[in-house]
Amino acid sequence: CGKGTYIRSLAYDLGERLGPGAHLAGLVRTRSGPFTLAASMTLDALELALADGTWPDWLYAPDEALLDRDVAILGAASEIRLRTGQPFTWPAPAEPASTEPASSESSPAPESLLRAYSTDGRFLGILHWTADLAAWHPHKVFAIEPVD
Repeated sequence: CGKGTYIRSLAYDLGERLGPGAHLAGLVRTRSGPFTLAASMTLDALELALADGTWPDWLYAPDEALLDRDVAILGAASEIRLRTGQPFTWPAPAEPASTEPASSESSPAPESLLRAYSTDGRFLGILHWTADLAAWHPHKVFAIEPVD
């Protein structure tokens, strides 16, 4: 199911509709974005990794969850703009293709985000598109020291 689907509410609604009532006895999320249950670790495994010092091997890079997003490579001046919270003029996100005419009841396009990197490959943060200002704005900025 897609995000925004409330399985517990669906079970409740089905029970109300059928008459006897219903609830969930269990619910397991097998995937969230690129992360899967099969690639996760148990709390016992985490405890062992903390004890033997191998816990860093289990960490994901900060940008791992955003690898499906477009990328902005920022030069030195743009990196400073990002770090100081200033907007960017960058190409606007593409409008999603639609075969249906737009209506006032249609849902808004998904939030547009860009991964921002320095020219030497450091992940700097996330840019967020603000349509009313027609600009990209720093959404999350990571405290990574610039390379001299």
